[in-house]
Amino acid sequence: MHIPARVAKQNVYEVLKGAIEYVACSPGGKEYEALFVCEAEPQALYDALLRIGLKPGRPAGETEGGYQLPQGGLLRLYVAWADKPDRRDPVEGFVLDTVAGKPMAPGEWAFTGSRPTKDPESGKSMLEAVLVKNLISLHHLDPTVLVQNPSEAGRDDNRYKANLAVLPEAGTRCTLVLEAARARPAQPAEALHRIHVLIHGRVQGVGFRAFTQRNARRLGIAGWVRNLPTGEVELVAAGGQETLAEFEQTYRKGPRGASVEKVDFLAAPAPESFAGFEIRPTPEPTP
Repeated sequence: MHIPARVAKQNVYEVLKGAIEYVACSPGGKEYEALFVCEAEPQALYDALLRIGLKPGRPAGETEGGYQLPQGGLLRLYVAWADKPDRRDPVEGFVLDTVAGKPMAPGEWAFTGSRPTKDPESGKSMLEAVLVKNLISLHHLDPTVLVQNPSEAGRDDNRYKANLAVLPEAGTRCTLVLEAARARPAQPAEALHRIHVLIHGRVQGVGFRAFTQRNARRLGIAGWVRNLPTGEVELVAAGGQETLAEFEQTYRKGPRGASVEKVDFLAAPAPESFAGFEIRPTPEPTP
């Protein structure tokens, strides 16, 4: 999907100290806190994302189980330039992560889908993004956008600035490219390994399941995760041996706010057909 855009003017208001909140907005949105202004209406962009096979999820926020990271179909963002037709750059390179002290790491973004609201004139249901005209956010504080940064870093306000060392001058014409994230190639059946683990510690009420699901999907791992009534998190995963080893590094650390004390590896689970990686409901306590 290709959207005509232009580079937004930076440092419009001194009080913001260069902080930005959005990758992109439509004309009339928060252009003074965005990298790019896109020639696309929010509803049209929403419909186009559906057409390329993405399903809307939900924005980040507090839930009964703790903080929930953004959910939804995953996509990648690039920028193409009129004077360099054979080149396109990951959008993250134009974002400076002030905590890490370097450009934002390339990754996937979540199609959260915006919140429904009522048109103040007609009273009909509409996407709230249509009213506010902001499209892609770097942080989690705006639930009205269509796409959110799904990483833990998105919880921090005022973390990001424009990377002025590489961002062209305001008004430069470009194209914002949105693509559905490609799934990793499927592993042959004989290469699949299965694990069944119990994770102990402060692992409930901190977004652990959503964190695990996001990393599993990023790595192309199938399986499921759930909370247990006894306070642990139970996890079953299937994938290549090297991929599972990389996955293990993520759940041994957990999201911000978690504290993993111990990981128990249980007997390998019985063969099971998985439809991706899902969050399962907590089972009833055993009498």
